[in-house]
Amino acid sequence: MNEPTRGFVVVGEKLEEVPAYLLDHEDLLWPPGMPEKRPGEPVRYFRPEDLYRRVRLVEENAYLFVPNTRDADAVVEAVLPMVRERLRVQLGVYHG
Repeated sequence: MNEPTRGFVVVGEKLEEVPAYLLDHEDLLWPPGMPEKRPGEPVRYFRPEDLYRRVRLVEENAYLFVPNTRDADAVVEAVLPMVRERLRVQLGVYHG
């Protein structure tokens, strides 16, 4: 089977599309990029809750990035219907 070309990150209770150039990373900082440093504030590169790990959804041929602080299996079970719906709608298969 081919490598997935689509990926989603679980942010709170919603999904966001992951840019294609980030799909080959096992771990991901979200949002991508460096945070802006403001004068007088300490440098903060990332917090542990900003780290997401990659889970492969075999049937959907997509990646799902779940927060490192949450149980991956529980998150996948909770958001899998949303992932399937998103893939159907974006592929033009949705007839609802």
